[in-house]
Amino acid sequence: MRCLNEREVELYRKNGFLAVEDLLDARDVVVWRTSVEEAIAERVDSYLPPGESYDPEVVKVEQENESSLYNRQQLWRTNKKVKDLLTSPALGEMLARLEGVDGIRLLEDRALQKNPGNLPTPWHFDIDYFPCADRHGINIWVALDDATVANGCLWYLPGTHAREEIGDSPWESGNLVAVIEANPRFADVQPVPAPVPAGGVVFHNCMTYHAAGANLTMTRRLAMTAAYIPDGAVFDGTQDCFSDEQMSRLSVGRPLDDEDITPKVWP
Repeated sequence: MRCLNEREVELYRKNGFLAVEDLLDARDVVVWRTSVEEAIAERVDSYLPPGESYDPEVVKVEQENESSLYNRQQLWRTNKKVKDLLTSPALGEMLARLEGVDGIRLLEDRALQKNPGNLPTPWHFDIDYFPCADRHGINIWVALDDATVANGCLWYLPGTHAREEIGDSPWESGNLVAVIEANPRFADVQPVPAPVPAGGVVFHNCMTYHAAGANLTMTRRLAMTAAYIPDGAVFDGTQDCFSDEQMSRLSVGRPLDDEDITPKVWP
């Protein structure tokens, strides 16, 4: 994994996202792909880690969304190889640098496989689902297959991370018209695709509006994504991907610093 240069950091902070085509080399891609495929195979029948109870509404929504993509979450909790990749100190330092924060913790991960015929992923932003209101949350999206406009690469509305209010993510309507109606000042912002080859990585801030297209090809599009929060981010009570047992260990208004729930990645 190569380092980011100053220009790339500047572009990320300006636009709220950054697509890097060559972050991983060929050997890295093989390691990431085989590790994620192994983790998915271990969890073929279980969206979240088995043996625990979760918010039934979250599970229901994710099951309904499988027309858009095949989704397995929190693989880091059930596969050590995935955990090691997502908690790499080099990656953590890179994320902290992009966001200008002193420390980074892993919040959650998702393997996202968009199969032939899968529908578009609606426009949304991520902080609305986070268990904290820290605007310096950051996501990585690692392409394990080539991600193209035809097979469902990500799309972004540049600069939308800089708005003052958080607002509500328009997942249920999810179309660009709904986003503009809720944010008229974005009417002149043109959506930008972020195609990347296998080994390319897209970073985005948790406030940035983004979507993904339909897969119009006859091959899958596999990506590994993970969300990170600044060290010291405070729990707001949102359950999302946390199990009921994990929720019993968290307190609203306290930092998300339990190493078994949000492991520290850097420093």
